[in-house]
Amino acid sequence: MPILALAAAVTLVAPPEPDWETLLRPAGLDLRTAVLDTQVLQLYEGDEYVLPAFQAYWTAPFRVPSFGRSLMAALSATADQPNEAFVSAGRLLGFGTRRTLLGDPLASPPKTLQEAIAALYDRAKRPRPADLKDLCLGAERLLGGEGTQRLTRLVGQSAVAIDWREASFRSGPEALFRRASQTEEPAGGPKDLPLWLSDLQSFDPRPMLAGAHDLFLAAHRAAAPLEAAGAGQGEIPTPYGTVAVGGAGKNRYPSKAYLAILDLGGDDVYLGGGRNVGADNPVSVVVDLGGNDRHLSHEDLDSKRIGDWPARRSLRRPGPARAACGIAGVFDRTGDDRYACGGPGIASADFGAAMLWDGEGNDDYDGYADCQASARFGVALLVDRRGDDRYEAFANAQGFGGTHGSGLLLDAEGSDRYVANDQQLDFPSPQTAQHNASCSQGAAFGRRADYSDGHSMGGGFGVLADLRGDDAYSAGVFAQGVGYWKGVGMLLDGGGNDRYDGVWYVQGASAHFAVGALLDAEGNDAYASTMNMSAGAGHDFSIGWLEDLSGNDRYACNTLSLGASNANGIGIFRDAQGDDSYAAPSVAMGWATDPGTGTVRELALGLGVFLDQAGNDSYQTSLPHPRNGHSVVNWTRRVAPPNGGRLGLFVDVAQEGEAAGTVSGFVGG
Repeated sequence: MPILALAAAVTLVAPPEPDWETLLRPAGLDLRTAVLDTQVLQLYEGDEYVLPAFQAYWTAPFRVPSFGRSLMAALSATADQPNEAFVSAGRLLGFGTRRTLLGDPLASPPKTLQEAIAALYDRAKRPRPADLKDLCLGAERLLGGEGTQRLTRLVGQSAVAIDWREASFRSGPEALFRRASQTEEPAGGPKDLPLWLSDLQSFDPRPMLAGAHDLFLAAHRAAAPLEAAGAGQGEIPTPYGTVAVGGAGKNRYPSKAYLAILDLGGDDVYLGGGRNVGADNPVSVVVDLGGNDRHLSHEDLDSKRIGDWPARRSLRRPGPARAACGIAGVFDRTGDDRYACGGPGIASADFGAAMLWDGEGNDDYDGYADCQASARFGVALLVDRRGDDRYEAFANAQGFGGTHGSGLLLDAEGSDRYVANDQQLDFPSPQTAQHNASCSQGAAFGRRADYSDGHSMGGGFGVLADLRGDDAYSAGVFAQGVGYWKGVGMLLDGGGNDRYDGVWYVQGASAHFAVGALLDAEGNDAYASTMNMSAGAGHDFSIGWLEDLSGNDRYACNTLSLGASNANGIGIFRDAQGDDSYAAPSVAMGWATDPGTGTVRELALGLGVFLDQAGNDSYQTSLPHPRNGHSVVNWTRRVAPPNGGRLGLFVDVAQEGEAAGTVSGFVGG
């Protein structure tokens, strides 16, 4: 499908926006006062690395869907321009770099491949190999004229990207590379804490993101169709990793440091390439033009799935598109491909920039943790252009933003399945040991240190955007548009009959000064959550949103759901069209708990909002107020404006076309 048709398919005509001012009036609120109290919030400020985008979302709860829809519209135009999607991901960190604003940003390529390789040796102040000319001629015979030009441009742009990458480290990348390679976050104890904070403060991601953008643009251009000139493989060493070429046929690339790989076709196996394997391997990019390929972190994963692999907990080798203090990318144009890694990878960045772009095919993304668009102190972007794909992981995946990280997964077309493994309990949740802490499918998490060293750090931005198709999402705890500790997590689904299954803190939920949102534009969808906090629920000065714009939908939830507030959160639920069914036992559908008196919390608002704008709906609950065509204000504690107290607002508009907000017969106002 052409990109313009795709954009039209996901830019749907939205139902009329609610008249929130009128809807809030019976509660004594308006859009200026139905917010998290800014004066009270100042008592909880002081965290490091808090994103400007988080502040924008956090301080304007009723604009969260508009922000999300704008992001969705921007992404829908970028599936064929992944460099622009990378720009969108970077902007979520507050970096407004737009490298194409004044024209083509790519550097003029070297005249020959030999010249490009020689420049790398000169840059590193190392002698050139005596057989460099012969090695380059061998690559040229394998690639042909156009293929050689593409590789020359790619190598030349890699050299420029190395310069940008080095500009991001004021004291060298070695210390941060060691930290990025650790399996767990540093404890930050008294002896290590000053050094750790100094390492963090020495890193400026902006230059690296500029260099990554240009390299990814060059790699995407190099991934255009091209017939292979011959069969076989060749290698050229460089000071920063091997440059490898592959012609037609089944090629195998072993586990080692690569600067660049260009493969023209065939069913290939990649055990290396497209990943930073050391601080001295600053840039690594793979371009593969065709075939059913396997991009793996370990050869065992050619025949085993991560969930069936006993070594998954211990053998944490980096996988494809793993950026650690560097720039890493994989661009695979076509084929039914498998991406599998036990360590971080499949678009994963720590102090770096990562991109995985897959043009078409029914692909299998099989990861463990810190994968499938996962980032801390950097940007990780996974773009799948077309195909019915399967994404499986355990934790910190499928659009995850850790501190100062932007993790964005964009799937443009196809009926896809997203699974955050909740059967094998490798990551038991503090909320319930019977389920994993998934932290996936549009999730953002900060570093909470109020009970340790005091250096709390805001979360990043995690986004899963699926533009079209009948999709299925399943996870344990913390997933499907969830934020924790000053992070923003969003799941954006553009169209299709979708299913969402989760446990706790799922489907537009948030905890502890955060924002989480699930926005579904179209389709007959089913939502199920088995425990607390789901479907538009905010906890502890957080905002949770669930918005479904059309379709006959089914919601089966537990307590604190469907527009619920706990401990001064704001939880908002909106279903705009369709004949829907709702099931939740209690503390749901426009409800707010009361945190009690005697603390500053009694000065702050707690608000739960449930709005069904049209259709003939059914309700299964022990609560008395949810019913078709009914509106009510549920006061838990009434406080004179502007604070508003703790309350829930329930509105069901029975007739389509009746303006929500002009409903008569409010109860309890």
